[in-house]
Amino acid sequence: MNRLGRVAVLLVMLLASACTGDGEPSPSPTPSATASATGSPPAPPAGTPTEAPPPTAQASPPNCPAVSGGGSGTNVKLVDVRVGSHSGYDRITFEFADPEPPSPANTLPAFTVERVDQVTQDGSGNPVQVSGAALYSVVMQGASGVDLSGEQVVETYTGPREFKPNFPTLLELEHAGDFENVLSWGIGLREARCISAQQLNTPLRLVLDIPR
Repeated sequence: MNRLGRVAVLLVMLLASACTGDGEPSPSPTPSATASATGSPPAPPAGTPTEAPPPTAQASPPNCPAVSGGGSGTNVKLVDVRVGSHSGYDRITFEFADPEPPSPANTLPAFTVERVDQVTQDGSGNPVQVSGAALYSVVMQGASGVDLSGEQVVETYTGPREFKPNFPTLLELEHAGDFENVLSWGIGLREARCISAQQLNTPLRLVLDIPR
């Protein structure tokens, strides 16, 4: 075979080799393959809905009805007032002397505990300054800290008329009046709370618990 023939055969062999898969260049990666390789997920298509975050709960002050109890026909005498702080609640205690006939035994005076915009003084209606963001009044019908049954006036309650304990919830307890056998006090709290009331006997007590 002459030189020209050998060149022609060589060209044919080179063309055949180029058409096989051994020399095929690698394809370029697709966009999705590239995102997977880098660890970042592909962006969602336009218009795909996304999940909204849950709403944040908003605390609101409790809306509690007035608390009332006790009985009628009482004429009990206040002898002591105490405040205390306990695990989970603050407490106010009004202690009374044993009722004398015709007052029924082991019967609290008719009382009402309710939230008010302003604590006022019995009789005059003048405002009583009580510290706190939430104010409450305690009114007891048929109770007094003064005994008028004898020839001389006798104070049965001689303790403080103002308490500023600065407890976690209870800020202040203020005497608001003792007029015509109606006894009243004002309560100031850091924020609104539902006050519960209970009766304890021996001695007779009205106990107000204020949760924190």
